[in-house]
Amino acid sequence: MKNSTLIYCLDVLKIEKDTELYRKALELQKDAKEDINEWISAMKIIANAYSSYGFSQSQLSDFLTLSAKVIEGNN
Repeated sequence: MKNSTLIYCLDVLKIEKDTELYRKALELQKDAKEDINEWISAMKIIANAYSSYGFSQSQLSDFLTLSAKVIEGNN
C-alpha cells in the first residue's frame, strides 16, 4: 500500500503527525497485508489504530464520510 494514501486519510481526519495515533497507524501499515484496494487498506489501518483510542464525534463523522467515498469509488 502506498504511504501517501494513508497519510492523506490521516490528514483528512486531522490526525496530527506528532500523536501516538499517527505513529501507530504508520506502524500498522508496515505489518499490513497487501490489499486489493489501497484506500480500503488505509481505512482498515486507521480503524485498527483507533480501536484503543476512540473517535470523537467529528472524527467519526469524517471517517464515515471518507469510507463512503472509498466505497463509492469501487463501484
